[in-house]
Amino acid sequence: MTIESLLGSLQKVKRTGPGKWMASCPCHEDRTPSLAIKDDNGTILLHCFSQGCAPADICAAIGHEISDLFPPSDNYDASQPKPRKQTGFEPDQVLFAVVMEIVAAQLIVDEVLKTMPDSELKTRLDLASKRIHGAWIYAKKYG
Repeated sequence: MTIESLLGSLQKVKRTGPGKWMASCPCHEDRTPSLAIKDDNGTILLHCFSQGCAPADICAAIGHEISDLFPPSDNYDASQPKPRKQTGFEPDQVLFAVVMEIVAAQLIVDEVLKTMPDSELKTRLDLASKRIHGAWIYAKKYG
């Protein structure tokens, strides 16, 4: 779908800038236009400021599919998995870093518990500390 055909399906269309328009949202009654439309290099972006209507509902109200908002692509193959972004870290390295942060948090909680008066919060923090310590022991043993 072109931006022109979309705009032709809407009411009270007014240009607000280069590649930008406002129109009445077709999903509800508008006293003033509440639907923002933007042509972003062939991709059509929609946002209803009044009711927060979903783009799929807006498209359905004017007889289109949400896929019509996106330009066709000759180089997309859904059968091919997207390559994973390389971050430089292996998953086990990330998990180890998280475990180290959990251990640091557990040590801090232990120190806070020493000075904290008895309360439900202290009881809950103590339980959390014990569970974190147990998880650390388990990770060392089986990880």
